[in-house]
Amino acid sequence: CTCTTRSSPAGPPALMLRVFHFSSMLLQGMMRSYFGGLLCVCWSPDGRYVVTGGEDDLVTVWSFDPPSVTYRFGS
Repeated sequence: CTCTTRSSPAGPPALMLRVFHFSSMLLQGMMRSYFGGLLCVCWSPDGRYVVTGGEDDLVTVWSFDPPSVTYRFGS
């Protein structure tokens, strides 16, 4: 996906989702995966949510204001 906000989710498959401010590289938030590594990540079009898919076969919608799992679904 293409990042259209000033924050960018990035990194290798990991148990933690870390979101950094794009220009300052300051950590803006962290969330832990349910199980296994996170394999893909994308911002919602409005920049309010991050959607991840991982080794746990789940798709998770994360919010950072307030920090929470908004929705989680899978097989």
